[in-house]
Amino acid sequence: MPSGDRSCEPKKGPATIKNFPDKTSDVISDLTCLSFTRKLYFTMRVKTPNPIDRHVCARIRMQRMVRGLSQTKLGKEVGVTFQQVQKYEKGVNRVGASRLQQIANVLKVAPDFFFDGASAKAVTGISKETTFIDAFASSREGVALSKAFTKIGDQRMRRSIVSLVEQIVRA
Repeated sequence: MPSGDRSCEPKKGPATIKNFPDKTSDVISDLTCLSFTRKLYFTMRVKTPNPIDRHVCARIRMQRMVRGLSQTKLGKEVGVTFQQVQKYEKGVNRVGASRLQQIANVLKVAPDFFFDGASAKAVTGISKETTFIDAFASSREGVALSKAFTKIGDQRMRRSIVSLVEQIVRA
């Protein structure tokens, strides 16, 4: 099939491979057309995670980090590989109900913990600010800062720290 020809019509002509009469070019053309069609189908099919799935994934990651577990440790406890945990946390793979229950048990939370705040996202959609906050809360730095910040008992000190950070951002 010539490189510019995108037609899936069988080609007629002399056989190009010995011992295969007349049909060789038809078969090659059909296989090329099938290959092109499959590539087109698979490259166009892009799956994006549902906002609820994304929220659940972010909460799994955040709670795993709060508990100080690695992806490997969580995977072993749940019975999956760390790569599978990565896929769950990124939203590449959806987490089934029984697996979510196992994860909740390992992370010592109720399964509904993962859905806290998710219903508002489903109704209103996800704003850029919410996405930013979720990303921060499920990052190493976000978890560490949150842990340390909540241990500060003095309200004036907390306000001073927030003020300091806002001044740093403006500079």
